[in-house]
Amino acid sequence: MQIAEKNSWEMTTISIEEGLKTGDIKLLLGNQQNIDTDYVATIAKIKRFLERWSADREFRETLPFDPYGMTRKYNLDIDPEEIRLLWDIEFLQTYDPDRPIPLKVKQYDAYISESLEYRDKVREEGVPLDPLFKAWRSRQIRRISSECGFEKAHSIVHAPFAIELSKGCSVGCWFCGVAAQRLEGIFYYSEDNARLWRQVLEVLREVIGPGASQGFCYWATDPLDNPDYEHFLIDFHAVLNNLPQTTTASAMRNPQRTKNLLKLSKEKNGVVERFSLLTLKEFDKVHQEFSAEELMSVELICQNDEAFGAKAYAGRAREERFRKRVEASNHFHTYDGSYVSDTIACVSGFLLNMVDLTVKLISPCNADETWPLGYRVYDEATFNTASELHIVLKQMIKKHMPLTLSLQHNISFRPDLKYEKDEDAIHLSSQSVKHTFDGTPQLQEIVEFAFGKCQTVAELALLLEREKGIDLTQTLYYLNQMFQESMIEHSPHKEIG
Repeated sequence: MQIAEKNSWEMTTISIEEGLKTGDIKLLLGNQQNIDTDYVATIAKIKRFLERWSADREFRETLPFDPYGMTRKYNLDIDPEEIRLLWDIEFLQTYDPDRPIPLKVKQYDAYISESLEYRDKVREEGVPLDPLFKAWRSRQIRRISSECGFEKAHSIVHAPFAIELSKGCSVGCWFCGVAAQRLEGIFYYSEDNARLWRQVLEVLREVIGPGASQGFCYWATDPLDNPDYEHFLIDFHAVLNNLPQTTTASAMRNPQRTKNLLKLSKEKNGVVERFSLLTLKEFDKVHQEFSAEELMSVELICQNDEAFGAKAYAGRAREERFRKRVEASNHFHTYDGSYVSDTIACVSGFLLNMVDLTVKLISPCNADETWPLGYRVYDEATFNTASELHIVLKQMIKKHMPLTLSLQHNISFRPDLKYEKDEDAIHLSSQSVKHTFDGTPQLQEIVEFAFGKCQTVAELALLLEREKGIDLTQTLYYLNQMFQESMIEHSPHKEIG
């Protein structure tokens, strides 16, 4: 399925709309009731074929030379030549753009486009109503786009919150991007806990607004470690009018439970669930246990060694790569950041743990020595009641989410940015993006005086007025423009008054 996102050609909105009008293309996610079973079966079979391609190196390497033999070996009920554009990279690169695209390829590409639109919908609908929170989240989105580049940044949904229903994780993936600890505790669905849970959801709905529907119930946890997970989901749906997505690495621990979870998802209009698969053997078991149609709304995240693609270098994967580098070199190294830059974090908002009754304000970032788990922690606190949680959330919003810079704010540009200038413009460049600004003399002076230093807004404005004759209001205007574009650092180490 991953290759379909890397095509040199892609379906345009116009071509999808034309296909919808003629009936050649149908929308599937969340609306399979009125779709003919043959169409669903075709997409499901293509998806299963591409899952095997993604997960299995032997299949991937042998397929170009023996497509029908490999297809028969794994009982994949699809003509591999009909969909060759989806799996043969060399064939794709030499395909004549004037040749028609096979119908099945168009149909599957429309399904992938629909999946990506769902991801975008989560980001768009997760916007908080609070103007401070909304502006802060927008700045995080711009910062990540600058730090990571558009392609990576666009895959991050910036959900408004995540809630852990256990403490730690029983799976123990060596590459865990958030370095989950061992399972230590579970928040069971007792009478008291269920009451607190519903009250917590009501607080989140009140503080965030309708966008709270785009939160979810796992983080450095596996949701299926909690035997009552499904009860919490039902309450989530009742309070927030949405069934949150589930990502689990324990799909095969109890296949019947997983099937029931997928049934619940379908009943409550869930859209996409995700199975993280650690070995090829486990992948094989999933394909044996679940039909292609049952997995239509499930994304298989293949983390086995034979799988196509690399793991995110954050958390334990980052630690492991560093350890191997040290062993290979046979002498001491420190992190230099040049070989690690990634994150699996997808929340710009609150991270709650119901076992410890803790809450953090977090946002994604490239994993580095300061934030090795790939997300920043701006603040953290504890709560015992829903009322206390409400107070804590409001305090964090007020403290860390100003609309503009205060005079007491310590000005410094993001440490990943490099400053350059030429005759016509100034440039601030990250490892992924080069930002160019109109090189007015005033802006150049402001950036040059601020870059590489740490001083307050008031100190910088007064200095520029005294030495360069730049009006205080002009300095404040330009600095706030840079602040809104997330060029100026707003990390947990910088206090904002």
